[in-house]
Amino acid sequence: MNMDDNTAITLIVFVCVAAGALKHYFNAKAQFAKQSKTNLALKQQIIELQQEHSQLKQRIQTLEAIVTDEGIQLKQSINEL
Repeated sequence: MNMDDNTAITLIVFVCVAAGALKHYFNAKAQFAKQSKTNLALKQQIIELQQEHSQLKQRIQTLEAIVTDEGIQLKQSINEL
């Protein structure tokens, strides 16, 4: 089987383009995997921060209840006298 010059050039160009496309595909796939891991870590961090936020809100509510408690205010007033 003989290949003429045009067929050989076409084959070389096709192989080069296919190799470039495969390289781009695998790079994109690796980038996607890396971003997926980063996204998973960020989602976990968001969950942890939401839990911490909820705990801090509960602590603030407890402190507000203590500060606004009439019994404590009365004791402070008596102690000031």
